[in-house]
Amino acid sequence: MNLKGQNFRILLDVPGSAKRRVVAKSTSCTVTLNGNADDAANKDVTGMASAPIIVSKGWTVQVESLDVLDAVAILTAIKNFVPFIVTWDETATSNNQTALNATFSRSGRAFFNDATFTFNDRTMATKSLQMTGTGPLSRHTEDTEYISINPQFTMGQFVRLFVSASNTQTPKVIGAARQLSLHLSVTLEESTTKDTEGNWQIFEPTGYAFDITSNALMRSGDIITSQNGAQSLTDIEGMYEAAQPVVFEIAFVSGANQRTQTNKICYGQANITNLTLNGPNRANADYNVTLNGFGELLTEEVRIVSKSFNTPISSAELRALTNPNFVISEPLTAEDLVGKLVIDFGTEMAVVEESSDMLLVGTNEEDVATIQPDSEGTTWTIAPVSSATQTWHGIYII
Repeated sequence: MNLKGQNFRILLDVPGSAKRRVVAKSTSCTVTLNGNADDAANKDVTGMASAPIIVSKGWTVQVESLDVLDAVAILTAIKNFVPFIVTWDETATSNNQTALNATFSRSGRAFFNDATFTFNDRTMATKSLQMTGTGPLSRHTEDTEYISINPQFTMGQFVRLFVSASNTQTPKVIGAARQLSLHLSVTLEESTTKDTEGNWQIFEPTGYAFDITSNALMRSGDIITSQNGAQSLTDIEGMYEAAQPVVFEIAFVSGANQRTQTNKICYGQANITNLTLNGPNRANADYNVTLNGFGELLTEEVRIVSKSFNTPISSAELRALTNPNFVISEPLTAEDLVGKLVIDFGTEMAVVEESSDMLLVGTNEEDVATIQPDSEGTTWTIAPVSSATQTWHGIYII
């Protein structure tokens, strides 16, 4: 029997969760394995044909989904360059969420390098994610049932863009808006060197950029939306002409005319770089506005710690150092760390678990590190246990 597309799914290691989860409400996914070739044809070979040989390998994953309730978590992970473990596998059961460990299933470490969230009026909100692999793929063999949170669908009209000319003004929705899209891209620089084992490409994130696009109807006289507490085309034109960064917020909304913020997705500053007014015959006049991000894209989730090692280091090397421990100098409680601190070991993620006198960082099979507070509970020390053999790539708290 042929494998159906709905039974081929992408799973992600979710920071703060010990289980990999399928991308909820996915509508499509694509895995691309690339072989980068170099032509080995030379004068010692007769004929005119090329002779390409594979000199390096890389891979990417693209997934589309109707789940946007995790937008804050995804945006936070992307802009803080948090790596994920990506798996593709055959799935089964009534909701296609149990991985079967198919022979073609593979796992690898990847960075999100592109994400687009789209919120259009009277249609379901969507997200599109692209991940670029860094390092090798491995055979996925864990015998575990994978789950996903089953969120409700989000209609596009319940997420809106708020803007204002400055920090001293309260951002207001763009009146008569119909479409909204947020795009975030990460620049990945290849860091493969002669010290790299094998022929898999290694990438490191070096920066990110974001832009926002919105479409809205033009109103006769341009007075209706202004009177109802929204930004009019005249207001948007004024912000464009000022040529200064505007303040924006993207948020879930409710209430009359969908203008009351409930949960904020992201916020920050941006420049209006394009404003296009359209007047087609026998159709509504409308306009498109593009905002290019200025500075950080801010989210409600704040990263407390984010340490990524320039060169992965083994547990043995850490123990051999004079001061192998990592210190978190923050006034945190155990509740702030349990299920939230993640150690990236390249092929797996370990999360904090509770213990009687300390916190243990464990994988599914073993404890790999301890986290102990000082007498005042304001400084936490992280150290690998004596039996740990993992290679440390980074430490994150989300």
